Order: sequence, then structure tokens, then C-alpha cells
Amino acid sequence: SVVITIADVGAGLAPAKIEIYDLKGNIVGSRPASTAGDAGVAPMSVIWTPNESVGSGVYFIVAKIGSESVKKRIVYLK
Repeated sequence: SVVITIADVGAGLAPAKIEIYDLKGNIVGSRPASTAGDAGVAPMSVIWTPNESVGSGVYFIVAKIGSESVKKRIVYLK
């Protein structure tokens, strides 16, 4: 499992969701996320358990909070 945390996102905004994409734009994971706190900015985190078909490589994480979204790049190593 991988814990994905994205800092500096709006807290208390719902729904909060993290989507994981491969370099071709295919979605390889999607999870609801939780934000800590109820005001200001807070980190958003989710635990992602990739299935066996997901290999090591570069992936894009898109955090969607209300009408906002944050995109980050990660390297996943098995």
C-alpha cells in the first residue's frame, strides 16, 4: 500500500477524491480522501493499494476537492 498525502488543499470541502493515472491517461486507481481539520488549508490523504497489474513507473495523482483540483506526479516502485 501507498499513502498519498497532498498538502495545502482546502479543508472541509466535499467531495474529496484522489484519482491515479498512468502516463497514457488511463485511470489505475480512484479513492475517496479525507482532509484533516475543518477550516483553512490542510493535507489530504488516501491509502492506495495498487492491483498486481500496476507496475513501477511514473503516475499522476489528481486530487479533486469540490470544484478545485491539484495534480502531482509520483514515482511508484514495487
